[in-house]
Amino acid sequence: MTNCKDKLPRIMTVDDETEVTAIICDYFRAEGFEINGYTDSHAALLALGESTVLPDVILVDIMMPSIDGYEFSRRLQAEPRLKDIPVIFLTGKDRGDDALTFLKSGGQLYVKKPFHLSELKNLVMLSTQVGFQT
Repeated sequence: MTNCKDKLPRIMTVDDETEVTAIICDYFRAEGFEINGYTDSHAALLALGESTVLPDVILVDIMMPSIDGYEFSRRLQAEPRLKDIPVIFLTGKDRGDDALTFLKSGGQLYVKKPFHLSELKNLVMLSTQVGFQT
């Protein structure tokens, strides 16, 4: 996905913790980004399936009820129109605990909670640069 210098990437965030979703959305909106937040992974997948304008990057929590972040990412990978959207995992888990699952599910980056929003912004910008996708 290519971004013009004057266009910020569109973001989707999916985290079952309402407060985390609100904080991320508020921060990125204040920074000028277009962002949609979901606290339910089913709703986020439905929105992606119905949307004509897709996000440039998805931030997804790993530990969620029903569809966890890994399964969410696997479902994206199975859809031709969604498989190239970079996924950044957000979690309180240590990556070492799930390194193989992380790699197999198609995630590009991993951010441990708590994180600094400015660092998350830098990762969003990095992940949407040409050629970053795996």
